[in-house]
Amino acid sequence: MSPSTRLPYSSALVNRPETGFELLHRAVEARAGRQFRGLRIEAVAGLGYVLHGLATSYYAKQLAQHVVGLLTGQTILANRIEVCPPDGAVNR
Repeated sequence: MSPSTRLPYSSALVNRPETGFELLHRAVEARAGRQFRGLRIEAVAGLGYVLHGLATSYYAKQLAQHVVGLLTGQTILANRIEVCPPDGAVNR
């Protein structure tokens, strides 16, 4: 990716001395807000990624998968993020 390539995410993600995993975490949070607890992104021997943690909605779970896949260009081998709605949410 060239320096002039624009990402559809916050410019605050650019030019920071972070690891690739920190950048991915920040990108997911920039798109989904604070809808995750214990978000963990696991690289599997260059084959792709496995996502772990808790999300407040199915949308947030899918958004995390989309963002990580888009930024890495690699396959999401498994999305193990569990959906756990906030206390008081009505599931019908």
